[in-house]
Amino acid sequence: MTQRDGSSYVRVYNGPGGGAPGEQPLNSSGKPGSRRDSHFILLP
Repeated sequence: MTQRDGSSYVRVYNGPGGGAPGEQPLNSSGKPGSRRDSHFILLP
């Protein structure tokens, strides 16, 4: 996702729906994590 300031991030979920109800965002260890732990900043 791209923010207003031009930065981008990605989130990974544990299902094929990309955040559909019942899916959980995953942290860098592949385990369900908090909102803060599951956002990965993309560098330009």
